[in-house]
Amino acid sequence: MHIRSGVNALLLLLLPFVAFAQTPRLKQFAVSLQPLHLQQVEQLISGKNSSGPGIMLTPSWQGNTTHGAHLLKMQLGYASPKTSYESGATATWLNLALEHSYSRAVAGVGGVEIQLGSLLTANYRLGYYPVWDDSHMYWSNFIGAGLTTRLIKTVGDRKLYFVQFTLPLAGAISRPQSHRDYKIEDTAIGNIVKLNHQNLQLATLNRHLNPVVEAGCQLKFSEKFSTAYFYQLSYVYMKASYSGAYQELQHRLGIKFLF
Repeated sequence: MHIRSGVNALLLLLLPFVAFAQTPRLKQFAVSLQPLHLQQVEQLISGKNSSGPGIMLTPSWQGNTTHGAHLLKMQLGYASPKTSYESGATATWLNLALEHSYSRAVAGVGGVEIQLGSLLTANYRLGYYPVWDDSHMYWSNFIGAGLTTRLIKTVGDRKLYFVQFTLPLAGAISRPQSHRDYKIEDTAIGNIVKLNHQNLQLATLNRHLNPVVEAGCQLKFSEKFSTAYFYQLSYVYMKASYSGAYQELQHRLGIKFLF
């Protein structure tokens, strides 16, 4: 699709904010740190599997209402993957993501609360691989909406276990063209922003698949302070009609501080 179609799709994604606009009664801020292991295959360059360690920082804000909970979070990630053909890690992988979700309890089974909700996300992935191409940047971006499900088991007054699953369903993707001019890319901030929003194409699960599963435990120390420990597994497949496929697998271990 052309940019106009992508823009129209993004306007539709604003509907969850209107539908769930309420004044939060309970507010909570949190920040989490997540060491990660990244595996990826970028078909536009080597097409080979690259992997490496990284780190993710995620500040978030939650507001509870009488009907449900709003969660707003940001992800800031860095990794340095390499293939088995490289003697050292020279590549750079950056991730910036903004996410808003709204969920509410819909059922309870055996002491487990089941929550369902909507998801609005903008996820930007930017890679630079100088061993394979020192002239261009490679991006795999998605802006769209989806669903979220959360299972919560409370144990006593100070402990709860949780499992969460999120799945973006539809939106707009942006990838580099399969063939680009052999020129050095302008690395000015303005040009990077422009590149990461070009070639927008509408996509559903056939062109963008990104399931995320997270499980962990939260411990409450006081009314104003809790910690959570969790494991997250995420997979990404993105294939625009004008570009090669991108695949990514992430394993994360995280600790979260809630204030």
